[in-house]
Parts: sequence; C-alpha cells; structure tokens
Amino acid sequence: MKAKLIIVLGTLLFVGAAFADNHGLSWNELSADQQAVLGHFSDTWDSLPANRQQRLATGAARWSAMTPEQRQQAEARFGEWRGLPAERRELIRERAEIFGDLSPEEKRRIRENYGRYRQMDKQRRQALKDRYRRMTPEQRQRLRDHLRERPPKRPRDRK
Repeated sequence: MKAKLIIVLGTLLFVGAAFADNHGLSWNELSADQQAVLGHFSDTWDSLPANRQQRLATGAARWSAMTPEQRQQAEARFGEWRGLPAERRELIRERAEIFGDLSPEEKRRIRENYGRYRQMDKQRRQALKDRYRRMTPEQRQRLRDHLRERPPKRPRDRK
C-alpha cells in the first residue's frame, strides 16, 4: 500500500493534475478504489489543502485505472525520479512549469522537434549535443531565437 502511495505521488509530479476549487473533497466523496490507494491519508485527509486533496484523488483514480504493466512502468519511472539529485529534480520541475505556460503551438513545436531528435541516429544526436555544449550562452540564445522564428517544416509530397 505504501508503494502505491509513493507511485501515485510521483506520477503527479510528471503529469500535472487539475487544481481543485476552494472547497475540499470529503473522504466519503472518494471512490472505494481511491480510498484504498490513499488509505495512508484517511486520518489526515480533512487537514490537507483542497488543491492537494484534488491532486491526490486524481492520481489515485489514474492509478486505479492503470493496468499492472502500466503500474510497473510508473514504479520504474518514479524509482528513476527518486534517484536523481535534488538539483536535477528541481530543474525538471521548473522546466515543466515553463512548458505548461507555453501556448499550444509552442508545445506542439517542441514535441515535434523532440520527435525528430529522437529519430536521429545516436552519432548525429551526440554530434548535436557536442556542438551545443561548445556554444557560448549568446550563441545558444541566438540559436533558440532562430528556431523560434523559423516556420514549421511541412512534409514533402512524394510521388
């Protein structure tokens, strides 16, 4: 049960949950599955802030809806998360917040660029990383500005 709780909390860090209004959820409003996952909080539930109650309830519902394989994957991801240094976790949180504030168009552009990057062979990816690391902060900023201004690539028609 404790492992389930840890996984639920870790999953919330990655997916971002909906925020509750100013009214909290009563323990009795939770489904039986949610109560089972969040059993550790039963005695202190009413003292939790409303937005935390909502995030926990959302995470517990997601956990209950997962297949055993999905739960196993979530546990593995959370284990990796816990293994990261605190500074790295904080950087990831900051970047996730920045990403969350972007327009849908900017998010789409970033996802597409990342997808193209992941499709490159390892040598090409490493060459890009090395080139980026050698850049000065000013060169990096110019590159980011250039990429931001560039219109999105369109798929070529092939006959």
